[in-house]
Amino acid sequence: MKKYSWVIAFCAMSLLWGCATQKEITPPATSTSIADSYLIPSTEMEDTLLWYSKTPCFGACPTFSLLVKMNGQVLYHGKQHVEKLGEFTGLWTADQLTALETEMKKIQFYQLSKIYDDSKVTDLPSMYIGYTKGNQLYKIKCRYQYPNELKSLAKWLDSQVAQTELIINQKIEKQ
Repeated sequence: MKKYSWVIAFCAMSLLWGCATQKEITPPATSTSIADSYLIPSTEMEDTLLWYSKTPCFGACPTFSLLVKMNGQVLYHGKQHVEKLGEFTGLWTADQLTALETEMKKIQFYQLSKIYDDSKVTDLPSMYIGYTKGNQLYKIKCRYQYPNELKSLAKWLDSQVAQTELIINQKIEKQ
């Protein structure tokens, strides 16, 4: 019995010592997906201001993604059923950036719901719009029965893309 009391006393001491020297454990940083990572709110000129993307459907739906940085730099990737296929760069003017901010304020972008969808409805493309300014970040998924304000915004964004001079990215292969 004395043998077991020594083990119990040792375990109790270990437990008490372990609790007394407890340190705060910091959880490891979690990685974010690419779609989330470039919508970090910031005022840095090279960070994203706008993300606009359309996904495919079973038909001929335009599929692309557009990224506009706070300095006006445009990155466009046309995937299918669009006039420009491939990766392109361009530049929005200060007037276009101001007009974008005006459009977002006009439709009260940050007051809109984050998801417009119905999982029971199939074969609809999704449209994503993410906008960040300073510390405000908001992403909206538009797939089913989304408001006319977002439809109008998408048409406006499409018109801005159409008038942006896009230059194809030339990837130089090392030999």
